[in-house]
Amino acid sequence: MKRVARLFLLLLFLAAAVTGSFYLYLYTHRNSGAVASALLAGFTSISPYKVAYAGPDSDPLCRQAYAFVKNNTGVCFIENGDSSRYNPQENIVYLTEKALLADSAEAVHEFGHALDRYLNGEESGYFSRGETFSQAYALDCARMQESFQAQDLFEAETYRNLAISDILFSVFYQDTAMTNTLIASYNASGVPYWRHDENYMSGLEKRQTEVFADIFVVLLSDDQQAQNFIQEFLPESKEVLHCAVSKREW
Repeated sequence: MKRVARLFLLLLFLAAAVTGSFYLYLYTHRNSGAVASALLAGFTSISPYKVAYAGPDSDPLCRQAYAFVKNNTGVCFIENGDSSRYNPQENIVYLTEKALLADSAEAVHEFGHALDRYLNGEESGYFSRGETFSQAYALDCARMQESFQAQDLFEAETYRNLAISDILFSVFYQDTAMTNTLIASYNASGVPYWRHDENYMSGLEKRQTEVFADIFVVLLSDDQQAQNFIQEFLPESKEVLHCAVSKREW
């Protein structure tokens, strides 16, 4: 009798497990607004996504510019959890010591703002907010908003690049549907992403400034997929940045 009872309990447990698995499958494959492949990305992105910066595989001119701004920009160390930032009035980058020593994406991004200021010459403000970069950015945005497909992004590895995510949220700032898709897709994938404060990004000039720094991050990396993404969707902005850097003596 005890054996029959144990067998019954075992069968009951198996039935519950199968039923639970079925409903879990339905839940994880529900329509959350994310692209479908983002769910798969959540399982395949467990391994670390390693990107090196300011190395032999990065753009030589950008590498020279980066060395210059690091040597000519003040640094103030912050604690983990504090916001990294660049203060143009003080010409100081606020970073963790770890980010600075590692030449992390965060460090390159903030020094990219310093570069943006240097490229503006003796005038205050940023090169990225001038007419040349503004026109290039407008052309790239129009192209990207017309041809970009979130599905394609999450089928490759490019979405895992922090600078690429920041670019996406800048370009599609006024596109609520695409923004929601990106947020849902990143959340479903479990991959960290950059997204600046929504109120801050309401200004077009500020979005241009952030994208400028993000492009600099990609050009200074060994991430070939991210570089291909920039070449496909932001070729005008990339060319203007690269041309401005090439005209300076570093």
